[in-house]
Amino acid sequence: MACNPVATYNQYTSNGSTTTYNFTFPYLKTSDVQVQVIADDSASENDVITDLTVTTHYSVSSSNPTQIVLTSAGLTIAANGSTIRIYRCTDNQFLTAEFQAGSAIRATDLNTNFDQVLYTTQESNIRSTDANTTSRTAVTTAEALGAQSLATSTTLGNQAIATANTAVTTSNTAVTTANSAVTTANSAVTTANSAASAVASAVLYDPITNVASIPASPSNDTYVEVANSTGIESFSPLSGLPSGFVGDSGLTVRLRYETNTWTWQMYFANDVNERFIKKSGDTFTGLVTLSGAPTSNLHAATKLYVDSNAILVADGGNFDSGASLVSTSSTFDGGSFD
Repeated sequence: MACNPVATYNQYTSNGSTTTYNFTFPYLKTSDVQVQVIADDSASENDVITDLTVTTHYSVSSSNPTQIVLTSAGLTIAANGSTIRIYRCTDNQFLTAEFQAGSAIRATDLNTNFDQVLYTTQESNIRSTDANTTSRTAVTTAEALGAQSLATSTTLGNQAIATANTAVTTSNTAVTTANSAVTTANSAVTTANSAASAVASAVLYDPITNVASIPASPSNDTYVEVANSTGIESFSPLSGLPSGFVGDSGLTVRLRYETNTWTWQMYFANDVNERFIKKSGDTFTGLVTLSGAPTSNLHAATKLYVDSNAILVADGGNFDSGASLVSTSSTFDGGSFD
């Protein structure tokens, strides 16, 4: 990742022996702190610039995070009279902190992301300014040289303009990244607010063993959940009870208290499997109402159907003793023939 060392830097002249140098700019990671050595080249009009390598040539002090310490290899490069430039080059390949849906958002993570965007934007803007300055210098130089180096100056000008355009593109990309980070942060805040609202709106029911345990004079907006609702149909004061509902040990009822009365909320089965009849056979614990009289031999019969189709049995009796041969009460006993 290329960075312009002029963006944010501190600069010193080496005496050939000092190894510790301070810097004043903020940074996110020690790997963002970089060092160059600039030395005169007697054989050329240009300076010799050497980028030092962290660990091999220098390190950020563990005891003082605003100092770099040159190694012996670094001091060899930073000879007496050379310039030591310490600058920042912020990594902008990825956001420092990323958030998932539903995850917690910490202010320190948001601040770190915004610092990363701020630093890279500052460095991009200064790189753009430096590139424009280079372009203007190149044009001035070309004009001064005139006809002697017209072709060369034109080439340098075009190269400088291309460099400036590249720097502007980099700056625009950094701004886009910053806007994207702000959008992501706003979306995360919205998600967090929605979650907080859902938690605030949730209703917690106090578990109650049975109807007799329902509080007599609770506070308004008290919610209870009666695990054994046997007798709830006779409980008072209670409003909103569904017509025909009868409490049962297998049914849980939820109630809410407000303005001197309990209000029906809902009910559900303690064991959902008990709400269904097994095809293989089951036992009813209460009365069952059928839709009508049977129309097929295997249909269940209603009481009305049975009463309406009772058969009277005429009993001829026992010819020896005169006793009845049937036990039904609906018989005609012919008596004894003796």
